[in-house]
Amino acid sequence: MSSILSALLNFSAECRFEELEISSSNGDTQISLAETGELLTVLIGIDASKIDSADFTF
Repeated sequence: MSSILSALLNFSAECRFEELEISSSNGDTQISLAETGELLTVLIGIDASKIDSADFTF
């Protein structure tokens, strides 16, 4: 994803990448907490398949 975004996604919440659900919706990427379904952020125009654990800091 580094070619799409120049910054890492930084979450201050105490969670791990494995606890996130990353999905596509109308060409955007939604990042939610898998356990609760709480929506954390939407990345507009970003393909969810381009995002992996290397794009996050916790």
